[in-house]
Amino acid sequence: MLFGSVLHLLVHTLMPSADPHENLKLLWTHIKAEYAANKTASKFGVMKMTMFSPKGTAKLRGTAAVIKDFGPVVYSIFKRYWNSELRLHKLIELALRSGNHLETILERNKQEFVLSGLSYVWAIVSQRFVAVLIYGMS
Repeated sequence: MLFGSVLHLLVHTLMPSADPHENLKLLWTHIKAEYAANKTASKFGVMKMTMFSPKGTAKLRGTAAVIKDFGPVVYSIFKRYWNSELRLHKLIELALRSGNHLETILERNKQEFVLSGLSYVWAIVSQRFVAVLIYGMS
């Protein structure tokens, strides 16, 4: 939900064009550049507005592997357009950075989390942490 919300914010508010579809084209250019720079293993093949702007919540649609590898990409792109003076933008940046850090911890300690069954619990706790950051403090 966080990634979809950030992409929605980018194309509808933060990026330069008044036309979200033009911003989406620019966003896709940024995404492909980030994929190349980071040598991302699992990637989106395309980015459509319907992938993160459905009716209801702005939840990004994609496979688990693609979503997992998308954290550093969306963080980097958000940092290009954020306003570091706005409290909400600071909270979004913190949530994205923290999520990436949690993914790094999980990746470095795969055996401990997989064998103990804590990965599911860790995922729920990290989602709650992000939700508190974004919604509980705004």
